[in-house]
Amino acid sequence: SNLIDSAQTINAKKEKVISLPWHKYQSYSFTLGRIIDDLSPVLFTYHLNNDMVEYQSLIFYSSDNLQSEMAEISYSDNSLSEKLTGLLQREKVDKIIIYKTNDFQRYLNWARDNNLPLDTETKDFYIYNFSL
Repeated sequence: SNLIDSAQTINAKKEKVISLPWHKYQSYSFTLGRIIDDLSPVLFTYHLNNDMVEYQSLIFYSSDNLQSEMAEISYSDNSLSEKLTGLLQREKVDKIIIYKTNDFQRYLNWARDNNLPLDTETKDFYIYNFSL
């Protein structure tokens, strides 16, 4: 299964998705190391809007990065985990896509800690069913 196949299946079911970690630009295995725009809002019809204030409040800008790329959420703070769970529940998210980028591990740990059912795993991403 690849990203496009997964997107077609999810779109056909009208499932709402969020992709994590959020970055304006990403590199995927199929881009051969090139960094491109985040594909999720293009591929997924019902994608949670990354511009939402609530979503951005869960993410902080890295002060040591001149381009202010979005940095990972630190789940050492339980309130951030609770905020993420609350946001996903409120927005009725069905699927969580976790891209295997250099900062995905904390999101993966959050999904596993919450016993979310794994739907799909590829070399580029995980898809979890959100059911909390």
